[in-house]
Amino acid sequence: MKLDRRLFYAILLLTFLPILLLNILTPMVADDYMYCYRFDNQERVQSLADILPSMVTHAQVLNGRVAPHILAHLFLMLPRVIFTVLNALMYIAFMLGIYHLAKPANAHYDWKLLLIIDGAVFLLPPIFGQTYLWLTGSISYLWRDTLMVWVFAAFADAVFKQKAVTGVLKTVLLALASFYICNSTENVSAAILFFMACCIGWLLLKHRRVPLALFVSFAFAGISWLLLLLAPASAGNIRASASGLDQIFNNFQTALSLWKEHALWPSIVFIGMLFIAMTNKEKDPDRIAFAIGLFLCSLISNFIMASAYYYPLRAFVGCTNFLILAGVIVLGEIPATWRLTLTNAAAASLSLLMALQMVSALPYAYNRYQLANARIAEVHAQRDAGIADITTFGILGKSPYDAFYDIHELTTDADYFPNVFFAKYHGLDRIIVDRFE
Repeated sequence: MKLDRRLFYAILLLTFLPILLLNILTPMVADDYMYCYRFDNQERVQSLADILPSMVTHAQVLNGRVAPHILAHLFLMLPRVIFTVLNALMYIAFMLGIYHLAKPANAHYDWKLLLIIDGAVFLLPPIFGQTYLWLTGSISYLWRDTLMVWVFAAFADAVFKQKAVTGVLKTVLLALASFYICNSTENVSAAILFFMACCIGWLLLKHRRVPLALFVSFAFAGISWLLLLLAPASAGNIRASASGLDQIFNNFQTALSLWKEHALWPSIVFIGMLFIAMTNKEKDPDRIAFAIGLFLCSLISNFIMASAYYYPLRAFVGCTNFLILAGVIVLGEIPATWRLTLTNAAAASLSLLMALQMVSALPYAYNRYQLANARIAEVHAQRDAGIADITTFGILGKSPYDAFYDIHELTTDADYFPNVFFAKYHGLDRIIVDRFE
């Protein structure tokens, strides 16, 4: 037991340190510059009092994702080191939340399961830098998914153990977390509400009662989702969404292509483990049903994007995280003889792949970080020489583990919003790029 505990905490530490380093090596990119400024008057955000009027205008002109973007304003107002450390800790909290959901009732410090989770979370998301490192992206994706797994833990306790959330403080925290997770992205919010409704229905069918806190959680999640959809700015986005069978079919093909590229094999692995688990006479039907519900959420969060007007790759991360949750939960229901072999094989292979990928990711991240700093130094030198209309270079991502990967930052268009706010932030009149490095 003592060795297991030491290995468990060693894995957490050995994960935290390189994730912290990746956070340190992630500079401000694109939207980060925009959220340094108020939406109502374009002045720099300097106090908490500036955030509320900015977000009111934000909901009118951009979208209804108010909850995460309040944090964007806040963190961009504070010293960068605060977000850097908190974001690395949030990554660890995400892993621990998955572990809490997946570990068998009698397991303590199951470091092999933690290794599987560690490797899957690092390797499976198709675009790690944008969703887990980039400030504006992390608060909408990593922070959402971290809160999501801990909200789901409350539902899991009710489904698995008939254990209810008690106390006003815990209920309020659950409600606030539920509000946040359904105010971040439309596709995952829909899947979360579906899953909450399934859990509540399952409890009603089996036990004829549902803890009040779960109804409160579901209500706050639903209200948050409606605010996300009904914000004035969202009306234009909805009108721009797919209309007509041809467009919906084309968008479905895009969603299917992404699913086949990034989720096909994890889905096959989950289905294979599910059928093996069904042969286990000692399986827990509640946990099997819970895992199936999460797998359905992975499909919903992806294919609901057939109705969207565009599908950024970062929006796919919800699908992979639902799959990770479903997979590690069903792993615990596989017959013991199979489970030991599969756990050992998965822990060894995923940890090896993660280590190799980390060795590759860190130099690329450092290279992009140095290039971003060199660009800023070049821009400042020209500005200090009296040049306010500047031509510089754009930065291309070299790996999914840097924030420049698959993102439009500075472009050839001086009126494109990242160009506008980069120029404003650095005291320029105008900036464009003439090449990419």
